[in-house]
Amino acid sequence: MEAMIQRLKQQFYDVMYKYEKPFAETGVLANLNQWATAKRPMLELLRHHPNWQEEDLAVVMEIKNVRPIDRDAVDEGVFALRELGEEMQLPAEQRKNLYGALCAAITGYELLMPDNDNYLDTIRSLTGISCVAGQKTSRVINRICCQFGLDQYTVERPDAPGQMVHPYNVIFARLSDALNPPADTKKLVLSIHPCDFLEMSGKDSTWKSCHRLNGGSYQAGCQSYMGDGVSMVLFVVEPDQTGPYGKVPHLNRQIFCYGDGLLLQSRLYPERNDDVNTLYRHTVQAILATCLQRPNQWKVKRDIRKENEFWHTVSQSCHYPDYDHGYAILSLLKGQDSYTPLKIGSVSLCTICGQPKSESSLLQCTQCEPVAICAACGKTLPMRDLEHYEGKFYCKDCLYWCSVCRKYHLGIPRKVFGRRGQEKSVCPDCYRNVADTCRGCLIHEQCLDFGGNRFCPTAYEGLAA
Repeated sequence: MEAMIQRLKQQFYDVMYKYEKPFAETGVLANLNQWATAKRPMLELLRHHPNWQEEDLAVVMEIKNVRPIDRDAVDEGVFALRELGEEMQLPAEQRKNLYGALCAAITGYELLMPDNDNYLDTIRSLTGISCVAGQKTSRVINRICCQFGLDQYTVERPDAPGQMVHPYNVIFARLSDALNPPADTKKLVLSIHPCDFLEMSGKDSTWKSCHRLNGGSYQAGCQSYMGDGVSMVLFVVEPDQTGPYGKVPHLNRQIFCYGDGLLLQSRLYPERNDDVNTLYRHTVQAILATCLQRPNQWKVKRDIRKENEFWHTVSQSCHYPDYDHGYAILSLLKGQDSYTPLKIGSVSLCTICGQPKSESSLLQCTQCEPVAICAACGKTLPMRDLEHYEGKFYCKDCLYWCSVCRKYHLGIPRKVFGRRGQEKSVCPDCYRNVADTCRGCLIHEQCLDFGGNRFCPTAYEGLAA
């Protein structure tokens, strides 16, 4: 574990550099040790999955990312099937049962049958067919229609007298296309990596949330999720992206919390989509069932609020509790008599001193002077004495200011002389320009002695090498 903490420490530093945040080794190690202690059971659990990647501390797998279902087209399809039943002159009771079963099947407008026993029981009682959660909705609809004989009904083609066709085939094909929109392959990442919590709403993505480190009002909430024992962060990224996954653009982000057979799915970012929510929930359910070596059977509760006592937010946590505002969907692993409420969040620790703090919009406490670590020499210095250069902080001993191009540079400068004989620092590129000008001069050796570059018309920027 110590080797892991040291590796993660440098990655934590890199996030602080990227977002120009104050930090010190003491604070970073305090955050990482809190993460390691709290997340140890979750780490041991997820390591049982065949798609676990130790370097990324995440389960990584490809998924077929669904597009939104066209609800109007679905409604039109069900209405057309009801009209077809009337055209067939089905008995009134059968027409009623047909329409009732079809409405139950599409209630959630989802690719797969929802985890709702009321809808499933309605279909079973009205049709006599068997159906379970997770079956493709279009297949269940097809079985319903076949049960009532809609697939056997034929009519004569208007443009070809004597030729019989099945109108059901055309209607069902349109309805099936609406319920099964084209999918494209994406990469799903279920992570407990501490830096993935820090960058769960990273600036590399095209959307923002209040947990973003670049200006979010709940920046410390990233630490709260990072330091508890139940939270995981789910990312969906393009299939060619590789870790670290906090640093790549996120198409979607979602917090999942798990403990003792109870799974909470929080708000989906950047926007709510029931079909996508269902896909991600089923995927996480399957991941956990595989890790637990339990049947992948869950009972789902929707629109659950805090007063139901399935979870509570840990006191003094700094994250925004989306799940308390109508976004939570609970999955209860079947086969258990009781479930221990989830303890979501943790006290955020200052990234400088490592002590608990309460400021939700800051990573450090208000008592600490903002400091950071020079990426070159490792000194911890006040941020006012550091420069942010090429994505990291450097002290003024490790950086130098080029007198010609007027930019900071890392490394050892080249020395030249100004018009009044004072020594100046220049970068290698600028030095070559100065040296090239002076190299062919007849009085080069004497120039520096009497300051000839003061009146030399060809001296580069009034400098002599």
